[in-house]
Amino acid sequence: MSDLTFSCMIDPQALGLDAFQSRFGVHVHVQRFDWGNVWDDLLRIALYGQGPDVSEIGNTWLGSLTGMNALRPLMSRDVSSLGDQATFLPAVWQGITTLGDHQSWAIPFLTDTRVIYYRRDWLERADIKETTAFESPESFTETLTRLQFSGAETPWAMPTRSLDVVYTLSPWVWAAGGCFRTADGWRLCLNEPEAQAGMRTYFDLHRYLSPPAQALNTVETDSLFRQGRAAAVISGPWLLHLLKQDGTVLPDVGVAPVPAIPYVGGTNLVIWRHARNKQAAVELMRYLTSAEIQRRCFEGTGNLPTRAEVLDEEPFISDPRYQALAKSAKSGRVLKASYRWAAVEQHLMNMLSQLWSDLAADPQLDLDSEIAKRTAALVENLERTILATW
Repeated sequence: MSDLTFSCMIDPQALGLDAFQSRFGVHVHVQRFDWGNVWDDLLRIALYGQGPDVSEIGNTWLGSLTGMNALRPLMSRDVSSLGDQATFLPAVWQGITTLGDHQSWAIPFLTDTRVIYYRRDWLERADIKETTAFESPESFTETLTRLQFSGAETPWAMPTRSLDVVYTLSPWVWAAGGCFRTADGWRLCLNEPEAQAGMRTYFDLHRYLSPPAQALNTVETDSLFRQGRAAAVISGPWLLHLLKQDGTVLPDVGVAPVPAIPYVGGTNLVIWRHARNKQAAVELMRYLTSAEIQRRCFEGTGNLPTRAEVLDEEPFISDPRYQALAKSAKSGRVLKASYRWAAVEQHLMNMLSQLWSDLAADPQLDLDSEIAKRTAALVENLERTILATW
Protein backbone atom coordinates (compact mmCIF):
# COMPACT_ATOMS: atom_id res chain seq x y z
CA MET A 1 0.00 0.00 0.00
CA SER A 2 1.42 3.39 -1.03
CA ASP A 3 1.24 6.50 1.17
CA LEU A 4 -0.17 9.98 0.58
CA THR A 5 -0.38 12.95 2.93
CA PHE A 6 -3.34 15.30 2.75
CA SER A 7 -3.73 18.57 4.69
CA CYS A 8 -7.11 20.18 5.22
CA MET A 9 -9.10 22.57 7.36
CA ILE A 10 -12.34 20.59 7.16
CA ASP A 11 -13.03 17.88 9.74
CA PRO A 12 -11.48 14.76 8.13
CA GLN A 13 -14.19 12.59 9.69
CA ALA A 14 -16.56 14.02 7.08
CA LEU A 15 -14.44 12.72 4.20
CA GLY A 16 -14.84 8.96 4.49
CA LEU A 17 -11.18 8.36 3.65
CA ASP A 18 -11.32 4.73 4.79
CA ALA A 19 -13.36 3.94 1.69
CA PHE A 20 -10.79 5.65 -0.52
CA GLN A 21 -7.94 3.73 1.09
CA SER A 22 -9.71 0.40 0.61
CA ARG A 23 -10.67 1.16 -2.98
CA PHE A 24 -7.29 2.41 -4.22
CA GLY A 25 -4.81 0.78 -1.85
CA VAL A 26 -3.42 4.17 -0.81
CA HIS A 27 -2.95 4.98 2.87
CA VAL A 28 -3.83 8.65 3.50
CA HIS A 29 -2.13 10.47 6.36
CA VAL A 30 -4.20 13.52 7.33
CA GLN A 31 -2.84 16.78 8.72
CA ARG A 32 -5.55 19.09 9.94
CA PHE A 33 -4.67 22.78 9.94
CA ASP A 34 -6.48 25.51 11.85
CA TRP A 35 -7.96 28.32 9.78
CA GLY A 36 -6.28 30.89 12.01
CA ASN A 37 -2.76 29.62 11.26
CA VAL A 38 -3.12 27.74 7.99
CA TRP A 39 -1.51 30.39 5.79
CA ASP A 40 1.69 30.21 7.84
CA ASP A 41 1.62 26.41 7.55
CA LEU A 42 1.19 26.60 3.77
CA LEU A 43 4.02 29.10 3.46
CA ARG A 44 6.39 26.72 5.26
CA ILE A 45 5.39 23.89 2.91
CA ALA A 46 5.99 26.13 -0.11
CA LEU A 47 9.32 27.45 1.16
CA TYR A 48 10.84 24.15 2.24
CA GLY A 49 9.33 21.91 -0.45
CA GLN A 50 8.27 19.25 2.00
CA GLY A 51 5.04 18.22 3.68
CA PRO A 52 1.66 17.11 2.30
CA ASP A 53 1.21 15.84 -1.24
CA VAL A 54 -2.29 17.32 -1.58
CA SER A 55 -3.74 20.26 0.34
CA GLU A 56 -6.99 22.12 0.80
CA ILE A 57 -6.26 25.84 0.38
CA GLY A 58 -8.31 29.03 0.38
CA ASN A 59 -9.04 29.76 -3.27
CA THR A 60 -7.70 33.33 -3.13
CA TRP A 61 -4.27 32.01 -2.07
CA LEU A 62 -3.63 30.22 -5.35
CA GLY A 63 -1.83 33.13 -7.00
CA SER A 64 0.64 33.50 -4.15
CA LEU A 65 1.50 29.79 -4.11
CA THR A 66 1.92 29.56 -7.88
CA GLY A 67 4.11 32.66 -7.74
CA MET A 68 6.38 30.74 -5.38
CA ASN A 69 6.61 27.88 -7.90
CA ALA A 70 5.30 25.59 -5.16
CA LEU A 71 2.45 23.81 -6.96
CA ARG A 72 2.33 21.17 -9.64
CA PRO A 73 0.35 22.34 -12.68
CA LEU A 74 -2.59 20.19 -13.70
CA MET A 75 -2.45 18.88 -17.22
CA SER A 76 -5.57 19.27 -19.36
CA ARG A 77 -6.16 15.51 -19.25
CA ASP A 78 -6.07 15.64 -15.42
CA VAL A 79 -8.60 18.46 -15.30
CA SER A 80 -10.93 16.84 -17.81
CA SER A 81 -10.84 13.59 -15.84
CA LEU A 82 -11.90 15.48 -12.71
CA GLY A 83 -14.69 17.52 -14.32
CA ASP A 84 -15.28 20.50 -16.52
CA GLN A 85 -16.95 23.88 -16.53
CA ALA A 86 -20.40 22.27 -16.53
CA THR A 87 -19.52 20.08 -13.53
CA PHE A 88 -18.72 22.86 -11.10
CA LEU A 89 -20.34 26.16 -10.15
CA PRO A 90 -19.34 28.99 -12.53
CA ALA A 91 -17.65 31.14 -9.89
CA VAL A 92 -15.56 28.41 -8.27
CA TRP A 93 -14.47 27.11 -11.67
CA GLN A 94 -12.91 30.55 -12.26
CA GLY A 95 -10.75 29.89 -9.21
CA ILE A 96 -8.63 27.10 -10.74
CA THR A 97 -6.55 29.60 -12.72
CA THR A 98 -5.02 32.97 -11.86
CA LEU A 99 -5.63 36.34 -13.51
CA GLY A 100 -3.86 36.55 -16.86
CA ASP A 101 -2.95 32.84 -16.86
CA HIS A 102 -4.86 29.96 -18.50
CA GLN A 103 -2.91 27.22 -16.74
CA SER A 104 -5.03 25.12 -14.34
CA TRP A 105 -3.50 24.72 -10.87
CA ALA A 106 -6.34 23.43 -8.71
CA ILE A 107 -9.75 21.81 -8.61
CA PRO A 108 -12.70 23.29 -6.61
CA PHE A 109 -13.44 21.51 -3.33
CA LEU A 110 -15.88 23.45 -1.11
CA THR A 111 -17.98 26.56 -1.75
CA ASP A 112 -18.44 29.55 0.51
CA THR A 113 -20.72 32.53 -0.01
CA ARG A 114 -22.14 35.39 2.04
CA VAL A 115 -25.87 35.83 2.60
CA ILE A 116 -28.15 37.84 4.87
CA TYR A 117 -29.71 36.10 7.87
CA TYR A 118 -32.64 37.90 9.44
CA ARG A 119 -35.13 37.50 12.29
CA ARG A 120 -38.70 37.29 11.03
CA ASP A 121 -40.14 38.64 14.30
CA TRP A 122 -38.21 41.90 13.85
CA LEU A 123 -39.38 42.27 10.28
CA GLU A 124 -42.97 41.80 11.42
CA ARG A 125 -42.52 44.34 14.19
CA ALA A 126 -41.24 46.87 11.64
CA ASP A 127 -44.04 45.97 9.17
CA ILE A 128 -41.53 44.83 6.53
CA LYS A 129 -42.44 42.25 3.88
CA GLU A 130 -40.02 39.35 4.08
CA THR A 131 -40.17 38.67 0.33
CA THR A 132 -38.91 42.15 -0.60
CA ALA A 133 -36.88 43.18 2.45
CA PHE A 134 -33.47 42.55 0.88
CA GLU A 135 -34.22 42.20 -2.84
CA SER A 136 -32.38 45.37 -3.93
CA PRO A 137 -29.76 47.77 -2.50
CA GLU A 138 -32.53 50.33 -1.95
CA SER A 139 -34.86 47.94 -0.11
CA PHE A 140 -31.88 46.65 1.92
CA THR A 141 -31.12 50.16 3.20
CA GLU A 142 -34.81 50.89 3.82
CA THR A 143 -35.18 47.66 5.79
CA LEU A 144 -32.24 48.48 8.08
CA THR A 145 -33.57 52.01 8.61
CA ARG A 146 -37.03 50.72 9.57
CA LEU A 147 -35.55 48.07 11.86
CA GLN A 148 -33.57 50.79 13.59
CA PHE A 149 -36.64 53.03 13.88
CA SER A 150 -38.65 50.09 15.31
CA GLY A 151 -36.28 49.76 18.24
CA ALA A 152 -33.97 46.92 17.23
CA GLU A 153 -30.93 47.09 19.52
CA THR A 154 -28.70 46.12 16.61
CA PRO A 155 -30.46 46.36 13.23
CA TRP A 156 -27.39 45.01 11.42
CA ALA A 157 -24.27 43.05 12.36
CA MET A 158 -21.21 42.41 10.24
CA PRO A 159 -17.57 41.56 10.90
CA THR A 160 -15.37 44.64 11.07
CA ARG A 161 -12.11 42.79 11.67
CA SER A 162 -10.54 39.59 10.30
CA LEU A 163 -10.28 38.68 6.61
CA ASP A 164 -14.05 38.61 6.33
CA VAL A 165 -14.03 42.39 5.97
CA VAL A 166 -12.50 41.92 2.52
CA TYR A 167 -15.11 39.35 1.52
CA THR A 168 -18.08 41.31 2.87
CA LEU A 169 -16.82 44.46 1.14
CA SER A 170 -16.74 42.75 -2.27
CA PRO A 171 -20.49 42.87 -3.13
CA TRP A 172 -20.59 46.62 -2.52
CA VAL A 173 -17.54 47.27 -4.70
CA TRP A 174 -18.93 45.10 -7.50
CA ALA A 175 -22.41 46.63 -7.21
CA ALA A 176 -20.88 50.05 -7.88
CA GLY A 177 -19.10 48.74 -10.95
CA GLY A 178 -15.72 48.59 -9.24
CA CYS A 179 -13.04 45.92 -9.05
CA PHE A 180 -10.00 45.07 -6.95
CA ARG A 181 -7.41 44.41 -9.67
CA THR A 182 -6.95 44.97 -13.37
CA ALA A 183 -7.80 42.17 -15.79
CA ASP A 184 -4.17 41.05 -16.02
CA GLY A 185 -3.85 41.00 -12.21
CA TRP A 186 -0.83 43.27 -11.99
CA ARG A 187 -2.36 46.52 -10.70
CA LEU A 188 -4.91 47.45 -8.05
CA CYS A 189 -8.13 49.30 -8.94
CA LEU A 190 -9.14 50.43 -5.46
CA ASN A 191 -8.43 54.07 -6.31
CA GLU A 192 -10.93 54.07 -9.18
CA PRO A 193 -14.16 56.08 -8.62
CA GLU A 194 -16.38 52.98 -8.84
CA ALA A 195 -14.45 51.09 -6.16
CA GLN A 196 -14.39 54.21 -3.98
CA ALA A 197 -18.17 54.57 -4.31
CA GLY A 198 -18.68 50.95 -3.32
CA MET A 199 -16.46 51.36 -0.27
CA ARG A 200 -18.38 54.46 0.75
CA THR A 201 -21.70 52.59 0.63
CA TYR A 202 -20.13 49.74 2.60
CA PHE A 203 -18.84 52.01 5.37
CA ASP A 204 -22.16 53.88 5.46
CA LEU A 205 -23.53 50.75 7.15
CA HIS A 206 -21.85 51.92 10.37
CA ARG A 207 -25.12 53.79 11.06
CA TYR A 208 -26.77 50.47 11.85
CA LEU A 209 -24.03 49.00 14.04
CA SER A 210 -24.79 49.50 17.71
CA PRO A 211 -21.86 49.65 20.19
CA PRO A 212 -22.16 45.91 21.02
CA ALA A 213 -21.82 45.12 17.28
CA GLN A 214 -18.61 47.07 16.70
CA ALA A 215 -15.09 45.61 16.45
CA LEU A 216 -16.31 42.02 16.12
CA ASN A 217 -15.14 39.11 14.01
CA THR A 218 -17.45 36.66 12.24
CA VAL A 219 -17.77 34.24 15.15
CA GLU A 220 -18.82 37.12 17.39
CA THR A 221 -21.36 38.60 14.96
CA ASP A 222 -22.83 35.12 14.43
CA SER A 223 -23.15 34.76 18.20
CA LEU A 224 -24.87 38.14 18.47
CA PHE A 225 -27.45 37.01 15.92
CA ARG A 226 -27.97 33.58 17.51
CA GLN A 227 -28.60 35.25 20.84
CA GLY A 228 -31.34 37.38 19.30
CA ARG A 229 -29.41 40.62 19.84
CA ALA A 230 -29.11 41.45 16.13
CA ALA A 231 -32.03 41.66 13.70
CA ALA A 232 -29.92 40.83 10.65
CA VAL A 233 -26.36 39.70 9.97
CA ILE A 234 -24.16 38.84 6.99
CA SER A 235 -22.57 35.42 7.30
CA GLY A 236 -21.81 32.15 5.52
CA PRO A 237 -23.32 28.65 5.19
CA TRP A 238 -21.86 27.52 8.51
CA LEU A 239 -24.31 29.74 10.41
CA LEU A 240 -27.33 27.92 8.95
CA HIS A 241 -25.67 24.61 9.90
CA LEU A 242 -25.28 25.84 13.50
CA LEU A 243 -28.85 27.15 13.64
CA LYS A 244 -30.13 23.84 12.28
CA GLN A 245 -28.23 21.92 14.96
CA ASP A 246 -29.62 24.19 17.66
CA GLY A 247 -33.16 24.18 16.29
CA THR A 248 -34.65 26.54 18.87
CA VAL A 249 -34.49 29.75 16.81
CA LEU A 250 -34.43 28.28 13.29
CA PRO A 251 -38.19 28.76 12.60
CA ASP A 252 -37.78 32.51 13.17
CA VAL A 253 -34.79 32.82 10.82
CA GLY A 254 -34.91 33.66 7.13
CA VAL A 255 -32.07 33.84 4.60
CA ALA A 256 -31.71 36.12 1.58
CA PRO A 257 -28.93 36.65 -0.97
CA VAL A 258 -26.97 39.87 -0.70
CA PRO A 259 -28.48 42.33 -3.21
CA ALA A 260 -26.52 42.91 -6.42
CA ILE A 261 -23.51 40.56 -6.85
CA PRO A 262 -22.84 38.06 -4.04
CA TYR A 263 -19.35 37.06 -2.97
CA VAL A 264 -18.40 33.44 -3.60
CA GLY A 265 -15.30 31.91 -2.09
CA GLY A 266 -14.31 28.53 -0.80
CA THR A 267 -11.42 26.11 -1.00
CA ASN A 268 -9.48 24.32 -3.71
CA LEU A 269 -7.44 21.15 -3.82
CA VAL A 270 -3.86 21.45 -5.05
CA ILE A 271 -0.93 19.10 -5.59
CA TRP A 272 2.43 20.31 -4.30
CA ARG A 273 5.38 20.31 -6.66
CA HIS A 274 7.30 18.00 -4.29
CA ALA A 275 4.55 15.33 -4.39
CA ARG A 276 5.97 12.02 -5.62
CA ASN A 277 2.85 10.03 -6.44
CA LYS A 278 0.96 12.30 -8.81
CA GLN A 279 -1.48 9.62 -9.97
CA ALA A 280 -2.56 8.81 -6.41
CA ALA A 281 -2.90 12.55 -5.72
CA VAL A 282 -5.20 12.98 -8.73
CA GLU A 283 -7.27 9.98 -7.61
CA LEU A 284 -7.66 11.54 -4.15
CA MET A 285 -8.82 14.80 -5.73
CA ARG A 286 -11.32 12.89 -7.87
CA TYR A 287 -12.65 11.09 -4.80
CA LEU A 288 -12.98 14.25 -2.70
CA THR A 289 -14.83 16.12 -5.46
CA SER A 290 -17.21 13.27 -6.24
CA ALA A 291 -20.91 13.93 -5.71
CA GLU A 292 -20.97 11.31 -2.94
CA ILE A 293 -18.29 13.00 -0.84
CA GLN A 294 -19.59 16.48 -1.61
CA ARG A 295 -22.96 15.44 -0.16
CA ARG A 296 -21.25 13.88 2.84
CA CYS A 297 -19.23 17.04 3.53
CA PHE A 298 -22.35 19.19 3.32
CA GLU A 299 -24.35 16.95 5.66
CA GLY A 300 -21.55 16.73 8.20
CA THR A 301 -20.23 20.29 8.22
CA GLY A 302 -22.66 22.55 6.35
CA ASN A 303 -20.00 23.44 3.75
CA LEU A 304 -21.59 23.98 0.34
CA PRO A 305 -20.61 21.65 -2.52
CA THR A 306 -18.79 22.86 -5.60
CA ARG A 307 -20.54 20.40 -7.93
CA ALA A 308 -23.58 22.00 -9.57
CA GLU A 309 -25.60 18.77 -9.52
CA VAL A 310 -25.54 18.56 -5.71
CA LEU A 311 -26.99 22.07 -5.43
CA ASP A 312 -29.88 20.89 -7.60
CA GLU A 313 -30.92 18.30 -4.98
CA GLU A 314 -32.56 18.46 -1.57
CA PRO A 315 -32.53 20.50 0.58
CA PHE A 316 -31.58 23.15 -1.98
CA ILE A 317 -34.74 22.75 -4.05
CA SER A 318 -37.41 22.94 -1.34
CA ASP A 319 -36.05 24.72 1.76
CA PRO A 320 -36.19 28.52 1.18
CA ARG A 321 -33.10 29.07 3.33
CA TYR A 322 -31.00 26.64 1.32
CA GLN A 323 -32.51 27.99 -1.88
CA ALA A 324 -31.09 31.40 -0.95
CA LEU A 325 -27.65 29.89 -0.34
CA ALA A 326 -27.76 28.01 -3.63
CA LYS A 327 -28.86 31.11 -5.53
CA SER A 328 -26.02 33.11 -4.02
CA ALA A 329 -23.45 30.41 -4.82
CA LYS A 330 -24.68 30.05 -8.40
CA SER A 331 -24.94 33.75 -9.25
CA GLY A 332 -22.03 35.22 -7.30
CA ARG A 333 -18.51 36.25 -8.21
CA VAL A 334 -15.17 35.02 -6.96
CA LEU A 335 -12.22 37.16 -5.92
CA LYS A 336 -9.99 35.85 -8.68
CA ALA A 337 -6.61 34.54 -7.53
CA SER A 338 -3.78 36.78 -8.68
CA TYR A 339 -0.16 37.72 -8.11
CA ARG A 340 0.61 37.82 -4.36
CA TRP A 341 -3.05 38.34 -3.53
CA ALA A 342 -2.70 36.63 -0.13
CA ALA A 343 -0.40 39.44 0.96
CA VAL A 344 -2.68 42.08 -0.57
CA GLU A 345 -5.62 40.60 1.36
CA GLN A 346 -3.77 40.99 4.65
CA HIS A 347 -2.88 44.62 4.04
CA LEU A 348 -6.36 45.46 2.78
CA MET A 349 -7.88 43.76 5.83
CA ASN A 350 -5.68 45.86 8.14
CA MET A 351 -6.69 49.08 6.40
CA LEU A 352 -10.41 48.27 6.44
CA SER A 353 -10.38 47.07 10.05
CA GLN A 354 -8.54 50.20 11.19
CA LEU A 355 -11.04 52.45 9.43
CA TRP A 356 -13.91 50.57 11.08
CA SER A 357 -12.21 51.06 14.44
CA ASP A 358 -11.65 54.77 13.84
CA LEU A 359 -15.24 55.17 12.67
CA ALA A 360 -16.50 53.54 15.87
CA ALA A 361 -14.44 56.01 17.90
CA ASP A 362 -15.53 59.00 15.78
CA PRO A 363 -18.77 58.50 13.79
CA GLN A 364 -18.35 62.01 12.32
CA LEU A 365 -15.28 61.04 10.29
CA ASP A 366 -15.28 62.41 6.75
CA LEU A 367 -15.67 59.05 5.03
CA ASP A 368 -15.03 60.28 1.49
CA SER A 369 -11.74 61.84 2.55
CA GLU A 370 -10.63 58.97 4.76
CA ILE A 371 -11.41 56.26 2.19
CA ALA A 372 -9.61 58.16 -0.57
CA LYS A 373 -6.57 58.97 1.57
CA ARG A 374 -6.13 55.53 3.10
CA THR A 375 -6.76 53.66 -0.14
CA ALA A 376 -4.24 55.81 -2.01
CA ALA A 377 -1.60 55.16 0.66
CA LEU A 378 -2.31 51.42 0.60
CA VAL A 379 -2.13 51.13 -3.19
CA GLU A 380 1.08 53.18 -3.41
CA ASN A 381 2.74 51.10 -0.69
CA LEU A 382 1.73 47.74 -2.19
CA GLU A 383 2.68 48.63 -5.76
CA ARG A 384 6.09 49.91 -4.62
CA THR A 385 6.83 46.87 -2.44
CA ILE A 386 4.89 43.59 -2.50
CA LEU A 387 3.49 43.96 -6.01
CA ALA A 388 6.60 45.52 -7.55
CA THR A 389 8.47 43.51 -10.18
CA TRP A 390 12.13 44.19 -10.69
